[in-house]
Amino acid sequence: MGQNSNINDAQTTKPQFTDREGDYVIPDSVTRIENSAFKNCTGLTSVIIPETVTKIGESAFEGCTALTSVIIPDSVKEIGAYAFAKCTALTSIIIPASVRKKGYCVFKDCTNLTITIHHRISPVIESSFPF
Repeated sequence: MGQNSNINDAQTTKPQFTDREGDYVIPDSVTRIENSAFKNCTGLTSVIIPETVTKIGESAFEGCTALTSVIIPDSVKEIGAYAFAKCTALTSIIIPASVRKKGYCVFKDCTNLTITIHHRISPVIESSFPF
């Protein structure tokens, strides 16, 4: 098998992801952030996602209660259900025009969040975005 270019479910059980603290830059070698990759990582404060990532999986950052900043690049085409749910410290996020598919309740219980949807996003997608 080739080198894994995903942060996947098998890796999330390792402390290197669930115990992350502070700022984290996801490596350029990553193409997908798999389901629950950083779930309940309560010390994580900011994440920079590289242009190589095309999908953010379900519950990828759910419960990251200290997360205040996420940069979603234009390469992301899909955001899974509950991807940022319960990220109560998250205050603003920009959804790029590249996002064509989103799951249910992506930002559920993000009580301090303001969402900006890129102006070129399709009307069909935008109408489904109260998240």
